[in-house]
Amino acid sequence: MFEAYCSRCHGTSGETVVVGPSLAGIATRGGSRIEGLDAAAYIRASIMTPDAYVVEGFPEGIMPADFKEHLSPEDLEAVVAFLLTLR
Repeated sequence: MFEAYCSRCHGTSGETVVVGPSLAGIATRGGSRIEGLDAAAYIRASIMTPDAYVVEGFPEGIMPADFKEHLSPEDLEAVVAFLLTLR
């Protein structure tokens, strides 16, 4: 799922910026980005409502907002599970 939907715009190592921010370390950083959200909830919300928590230095509207139409609940959880391995 990550390869199909995310890797075109997000790198997973170092600070590599493809289009969007690098996801390296998202499992660690995600839990401290928004008060009250753990890493899984932050990642899930960022996928389903991408403009809710825009990373500083990146413009709103750059990430597609229609993933809820393309990802089944199982697909979403598979992406979240993968991203939680990126410490």
